Amino acid sequence: MPTASPREPVSLLPPPKPNASIAVVQNGIVLSWNMNLDSVHEQIDNYELFACQDGTEASTPSIMWKKIGVVKALPLPMACTLTQFSSGSCYKFAVRAVDTRAREGPFSDPCVITLKK
Repeated sequence: MPTASPREPVSLLPPPKPNASIAVVQNGIVLSWNMNLDSVHEQIDNYELFACQDGTEASTPSIMWKKIGVVKALPLPMACTLTQFSSGSCYKFAVRAVDTRAREGPFSDPCVITLKK
């Protein structure tokens, strides 16, 4: 008599693309994000934050993205305050989710902000 095979674990989808926005506040920059998560997505473990500063020379690659932090996932929407940026400079920020299987989702569209002098 054949034995029943164990059920395959359900493979949940990797993280979706976050929707991010940015605003200047008195003590820094607030980067906030949200995304549509439901039962078809794996649980989110953390969010990776990236930033770059636009350069001034148009003839050379002027943007260098750097990971500036990892934030443990909390109920959405999420936000964090970033500090220590130079006035008079233009910055771009992006966020991506990482699920409990360590799968990285797509980056949000870049958020651009110019800090006044």
